[in-house]
Amino acid sequence: MSVGDRVEGAPPGWLVWTSVLIGVAVIAAVDYLSGVQLRVFPLYYIPISFVAWHRGWAGALAVSALCAASWFVSNVQASPQFTYASIWVANTVVQGVSFAIVGLLIATLRVSLQRERSLSRTDLSARLGGDEFAILLPEAGADEAGATLERLRLLLADTFAAMAVPVTVSVGAVLRRSAGRPRTDGAAGGRVHV
Repeated sequence: MSVGDRVEGAPPGWLVWTSVLIGVAVIAAVDYLSGVQLRVFPLYYIPISFVAWHRGWAGALAVSALCAASWFVSNVQASPQFTYASIWVANTVVQGVSFAIVGLLIATLRVSLQRERSLSRTDLSARLGGDEFAILLPEAGADEAGATLERLRLLLADTFAAMAVPVTVSVGAVLRRSAGRPRTDGAAGGRVHV
């Protein structure tokens, strides 16, 4: 799952967008009625967070732009006198960027939470010493263990290659039956090498 994906189990799109549009309209009205003396802009983070949580970063960016525009219109209508138009533009850009950052952070948080939940609760990793690590995958079979180790090897290789650090990675697995005896399903000595 990536940050821009629609989240599984989210409410229907029409409900999310209807709620967000009504929410932004109500907040803009409160913003207008309260004038420029009372700052209610933090309320705009509510619909941004809601859509970011349920629709990902694309929805968060769209609603951030809508909130920035609503903030601008409500404040200009509430107090049309301003010294320089560039101040209103700068304030709106800064406000829009802060809305977008919060939306992106919420969307990223949701993806991280989904990834965490998708991990098996029985898997365990530990450092054995130096540069040696062990990963226990008690519920994984030979295919799952091999796929997991290959993903790990590629991730490490790509990470170090991006940093221009010459590192090699060797990974292996020992498979056991549920009764605790080594498996002999064709792999030499019950071992799987990637």
